[in-house]
Amino acid sequence: MWARLEALRRDQRGFTLIELTIAMVIVFGGVFAMIATIDTTRALTNVAERKEATAHIAEREMERLLALDYEALAHPTAPLHAVDEHDPRFWVTDGASPTYRWNQRSNAPTPHTGPLIVDAAGTVGGAPTTWNDGRLSGTIHRFVTWVDDAECGSSPLTLCPGTEDYKRVTVVVTVNGGQRRTPTIISSIAQDPAEGPAGAVIDGVQNPLSSPDTKCLNDAGQLVQCAASLGSSNALTWFLHDTPASAGVRQEILGSHEVHPTVAPTGLCVELIITVGCPQPDLLSEQPPPLPDVLPTLFNYATDLVGTITGGRILKRDTTCAGDPSTTDNGKVQFWASAPLAAATKLTGDGSLSLYTETLDDSTGSRKLCVAVYDTPQSLLNLIAFPPTRIGSASYVDATWPTDPELVAFAFDVSGSDYTVPAGHRIGIRVWAASDSGGDIAAIYDHPSYPASVQLTLKP
Repeated sequence: MWARLEALRRDQRGFTLIELTIAMVIVFGGVFAMIATIDTTRALTNVAERKEATAHIAEREMERLLALDYEALAHPTAPLHAVDEHDPRFWVTDGASPTYRWNQRSNAPTPHTGPLIVDAAGTVGGAPTTWNDGRLSGTIHRFVTWVDDAECGSSPLTLCPGTEDYKRVTVVVTVNGGQRRTPTIISSIAQDPAEGPAGAVIDGVQNPLSSPDTKCLNDAGQLVQCAASLGSSNALTWFLHDTPASAGVRQEILGSHEVHPTVAPTGLCVELIITVGCPQPDLLSEQPPPLPDVLPTLFNYATDLVGTITGGRILKRDTTCAGDPSTTDNGKVQFWASAPLAAATKLTGDGSLSLYTETLDDSTGSRKLCVAVYDTPQSLLNLIAFPPTRIGSASYVDATWPTDPELVAFAFDVSGSDYTVPAGHRIGIRVWAASDSGGDIAAIYDHPSYPASVQLTLKP
């Protein structure tokens, strides 16, 4: 045996040709697999970059269009049909009454095609424009179509008897180069703030201002609630933030967190002795959430509450809108307070709330939202011992509450007479889901894509 091993050790022969060929096949196979993996990873990265770029372009263009006057949301000349099935205008039908199919899924029903709005007063061009962000380029297509709200048309009040109730704005963004890609398509509904149909019930009465989508661009180019959406030039607007009011200014949201204790203490809170653990309302600020170059994450503001939401915070059902909301359960009520008022402020009781919201766990059905306005003391150290004074409350009911984040905006009157908030006091806003609501809801705010706000009309 030892002789055999010694012979093998002294053997000078190398690999045979077959052995060498097999080794080369194995090596090259590994190299090719690695190259294929790299190419696949790079392709996926390119797809992600394209989707991110086109989504950003589409959102920015949608914000610009929704900031236009309602009358300007129309085509001066209709977009023309394109024979190329990869061109977004392929879904346009020419003729005396041109239409556009904004949902191109093969199983999309007929209502997903709407009449194009052609009006000389319109400023939305029918031809595409180009975009270029330094890395990628492409085209932007815009389509404005009529929407028929069959529900409000059947209302006894017949607030929208025709078929031209809302305007649907659709933005389609394509990207140049390489293999043809599915374009990015986003769509939104615009409603005439002056003559819009009801679509919901406020305090048991259908209201033509139940969902006014009144948006304007501020000096920073951000899409915000207009300063006088209720037809008054004498109004104050505050934005809802996820920052304690005691901070005075909005703070950056660093991540998801448990619900803020805005109405119930989390520890000892004894009159004039201990103020540790007292509830702290969140901030009402005159400045909207900042709009950075890269949109921030939408965080969960109530990680300790059970339920699936896109973001923001859960509002569990509490009392009736006429009742006193909970002061012992932070999961049921959210409270905001403004900075101290520089001068005595007389409120008429009229106001509006614009809040992005959705149902909990994608459940469907009716929901009822309550809002109350308060005269809040300047000091926020102990709101248990020195509670705010309730000015009045109102309610908003919708039989089909959105299951995805959507703007719910409604006008209200919380008081039958004027009320003067003294100088140095704060304006307070409480929001909760009513006990007779069909389920819990989520309130989404303090994000540049979801700039929730409240507006109160002042007595001249």
